[in-house]
Amino acid sequence: MEEYIAVCRKHWSIFIGRGLIALVWLGVLLQKQGNALYALVTFGIPLLLILDAVVEYKTNYIAITRTKIVAHMGFIRTQDFSTPLNKIQAIGLSSGLFGKLLGYHKITIDHAGTGRSEYQFDGMADAKDFVGVLEHMAGLR
Repeated sequence: MEEYIAVCRKHWSIFIGRGLIALVWLGVLLQKQGNALYALVTFGIPLLLILDAVVEYKTNYIAITRTKIVAHMGFIRTQDFSTPLNKIQAIGLSSGLFGKLLGYHKITIDHAGTGRSEYQFDGMADAKDFVGVLEHMAGLR
């Protein structure tokens, strides 16, 4: 396995939405009385929401080696992509209002030579630095 020169991971903000849903879920269900199954649902579902965010945060990344870009997404059902740096044609960086406020971006990478001509990665932290390294390594600068 080649050494990674740069790695870009999901932004911590993925915890916000799931955390809010978990809190609302807990708030509504804690106002009612129930049995053990009710308690399991009350605490289990919010816990699963947070666990899902942790797994996504830890297992989804894109990385640059000396010769290619590598992407890994998923934990149980995984997708791995790899494209040589010389096949990268364009790199896009975009963000909406919340992305600008919180500091995350969507990275789009156009490449040649495969059936899939574009990779998109939403909600990525430190994306500007990563894209700068990728543009330099791919000879787009």
